[in-house]
Amino acid sequence: EGGARNGHVTVPPRLAGRGAPVGVNLGKNKLTPEAAAADDYALGVRALGHTADYIVVNISSPNTPGLRALQGKAHLKGLLRKVLGARDEAAKRS
Repeated sequence: EGGARNGHVTVPPRLAGRGAPVGVNLGKNKLTPEAAAADDYALGVRALGHTADYIVVNISSPNTPGLRALQGKAHLKGLLRKVLGARDEAAKRS
């Protein structure tokens, strides 16, 4: 859907205290340029990672223009590097 960033603020309180595994599906905001896409994913990890048991890096939404361009090896490598870096930073803080 290329959702708005307000989910990073509104979702964590709703997920707190869930008794079942919680997954977070991250995607690029549709207004974010392709060159800055990895920043959207890293922001999602920093904002929601502490509430998730697992995180999905979604690079295949037909509703988000240009998202599938991130499936190329070079883009995907950089994106995953940034996501994993954000995950590791969050783990150090918790």
